[in-house]
Amino acid sequence: LGEFGFRTPIYSVITNVAHTKNTHIPSYAKTANLSLAHKKDLGALYGVVHTKAEAKDAYEQLEKFGNAVLYQAVIQSDLELLLGISRDPQFGLYLAIGLGGSWTNVLSDRSYMFLPTTPRVMRQKLFHASRYVIQQLGNEYKQNIVSQIVEHMQLLQRLMSKHPEIQELEINPLMINKEGIWVADVKIKTG
Repeated sequence: LGEFGFRTPIYSVITNVAHTKNTHIPSYAKTANLSLAHKKDLGALYGVVHTKAEAKDAYEQLEKFGNAVLYQAVIQSDLELLLGISRDPQFGLYLAIGLGGSWTNVLSDRSYMFLPTTPRVMRQKLFHASRYVIQQLGNEYKQNIVSQIVEHMQLLQRLMSKHPEIQELEINPLMINKEGIWVADVKIKTG
């Protein structure tokens, strides 16, 4: 993702409790076991750790899900979005955008578009999916951030055209704040 212009927070995957002293603080801790879906429902998320002692406690609680624990720097967000892209055998590439993070399953408010498409269509679909939330942002900030979100949609479109082996890619949440846009979590399916 980095080579296509996506930013990720500082993170580390720890496989030994003794290494928790090297984690970034504050961090968000969860199991790094990729085979688990719905980690929150399973208790495989610890949440925010504020001290090295909490980082150690998090590791000890999460190691039952596998010996690797992900510690990711905490990013404060003004807006969280979902960006998903899939290859359909009949229709080709399509992109979904909607509210992300904890709102993903609560509201299920998404817009879909077939690719390739233009930045203008992407902007329209973005406003369709999350108009209310975007309207809450200040005007200057809103204009800048909308342009950046559309740019990230274009980057995702480019990434998929360069990597035909990727069948699905979901970024959730795509975290937005005044410092920029961050990919906080991503799922990739190849095939």
